[in-house]
Amino acid sequence: MSTALVTGGTGFIGIYVIKLLLERGHRVHTTVRNLKDKKKCQPLLSLQNAYPGKLHLFQADLLKEGSFTQAMRGCDIVHHVASPFLVPQQIKDGMKEIVEPAIKGTQNVLNTANQTESVKRIVLTSSIAAMYGDSADILHYDNATLTESHWNTTSTATSSAYSYSKVAAEREAWKICHAQSRWDLIAINPGLVIGPSLTPESASGSLHMLEAMYKGDNKVGAPELHYPIADVREVAEAHVRAGVDAAAKGRYIIASERS
Repeated sequence: MSTALVTGGTGFIGIYVIKLLLERGHRVHTTVRNLKDKKKCQPLLSLQNAYPGKLHLFQADLLKEGSFTQAMRGCDIVHHVASPFLVPQQIKDGMKEIVEPAIKGTQNVLNTANQTESVKRIVLTSSIAAMYGDSADILHYDNATLTESHWNTTSTATSSAYSYSKVAAEREAWKICHAQSRWDLIAINPGLVIGPSLTPESASGSLHMLEAMYKGDNKVGAPELHYPIADVREVAEAHVRAGVDAAAKGRYIIASERS
């Protein structure tokens, strides 16, 4: 079985990817921002106890060059799940607070892969937000249908910083990928990710949106709304399959059939 690195191990999606990899018999390295934060690391420590010798934790800073070198050593697959997130009300400068850190984090992880001979594949957690900015975009697509060939061209750092960060980070990932030939890249582009959380708290864009709906803060009038929804467990399954399936390539939208 392979050895996989999962960045952002305490995150909503990341911990599900780790759990599934362990269940399938893989060895897993994962990174967290602070190993001394026992509360946040507890779900990972529980998995360590359940799978002795299979899960190894490393401390890494997404914005610090070389921070992932030790964690990536000996890994065949890298699941780059970690990404900066702030709730919209906290954002004062979208470019500096969200977009630039997302690009820098992607550069740090993928450039480390360039220096790690064992790495053969990288699975990037992107988003359907990297494919379209708002519903009006889709009206201009063939048959008003979103496909993996589309890119969000309307979001900006000022109007929708989180969505724009996903566009910028994924484009940077493909740029780095195409400049070398040792490892290949798969992008997972899920819709609104929902499902039970394995962590006591999570800075997740999807969970924030659900909370806003619950509180009535998502004030968009009364239009007919459609959200592409993905179960977090199916998103994790997509990551794990993308990491090991030799036929996998390119980008994959992950969304339920009816949502």
